Amino acid sequence: MVNIEPPSDLSDHHTSEFRSAYRECIIPKNRDFDREGYKEDLENFIDQEREHRRLINFCVFPFVQSAPEGYQFVRADPLEECDVKNFDFLLHDLEGKVIFGEAKASLPTNVGSEINDLLEQRETVEEWQDYIEENYLGREMVFAEYVLATYDNYATTASRKVLARGEDVKVWGVNRTEKELNLKKSLPDETPDNLPGDDPIAGLSRLAKHSIGPLNSALENRETATGAINVLPESADIDQLRVITRAYSSRGRDTFINRTDIRGEIKAGARNYGSERIDEITDELIELGQEIGLLRDWGDGPADYRVVSQYTSRKGIEKTLKKKWKEHKVKERYSKMQEECREYAREEALKQTQLDEF
Repeated sequence: MVNIEPPSDLSDHHTSEFRSAYRECIIPKNRDFDREGYKEDLENFIDQEREHRRLINFCVFPFVQSAPEGYQFVRADPLEECDVKNFDFLLHDLEGKVIFGEAKASLPTNVGSEINDLLEQRETVEEWQDYIEENYLGREMVFAEYVLATYDNYATTASRKVLARGEDVKVWGVNRTEKELNLKKSLPDETPDNLPGDDPIAGLSRLAKHSIGPLNSALENRETATGAINVLPESADIDQLRVITRAYSSRGRDTFINRTDIRGEIKAGARNYGSERIDEITDELIELGQEIGLLRDWGDGPADYRVVSQYTSRKGIEKTLKKKWKEHKVKERYSKMQEECREYAREEALKQTQLDEF
């Protein structure tokens, strides 16, 4: 833990100062690092990511299975290939009308910061409009609407908060028990001052609804489900690694998988992603699977990789994945602590070098 090589730019004369400073830093950090507590935090994070993925699926499922008022699902995480933070999903009616949606599985009572984030993402859409038209729509964007989607227990409050600010943002609520999707139109107690016209209630009603009237009716108690998308490129890496638990094969006690199996699962689960991006995601997941110890090259075996698990069932391999991923994250966290202490010790040793030279 404390035996670490000093950096090459330090003279041998100051090696002891470096190691002493490193011990001074790393010992209390290691003592205070609650590994089990950190693993619990990771478990909570996994649960949150799962709920986020489920909510996105609830939102897009009707537009994957059919085309309410012509709107179809285009892709999840638009602009992610450009390293631009943007919405969770994009819908298009093929005539130039689009809907960008942001899914929040939970919301605070005051949703102001979430609304501000969504408005910033809307500005990003405007900045990247040419790219969106060329790469996703294949035509000019006539107009765009923006949706904040959440579960029903947050949706009414979200609708009131959005409308109280007079923002042109629609709110969708998902009833996860009944598996229904609804457009929310809950008006605030007080009307904002920035509404045009003489009838603020009518103005609020217009803001709450989609411009395409029949779409509002189509989103009343709309049946929905999960399972439309299994791979979200911007989701947590453990979520993406689940393609292995869905695509592996077993024979006796051996569990194994080919690159083509992983790629095929990503292609089916990501929906509407280009071949090059699918290849990139495939390579990234294989590299990560090897890094955490879930995949191992099989050499002359009957498949490209062994799936390293004592189990052969999907549930068992999922358990292995979570365990190995959490252990990997703990090691990452400790490595970061080591690097911080290495830099601290280097600075301390260089100070001593400068004093000696002085």
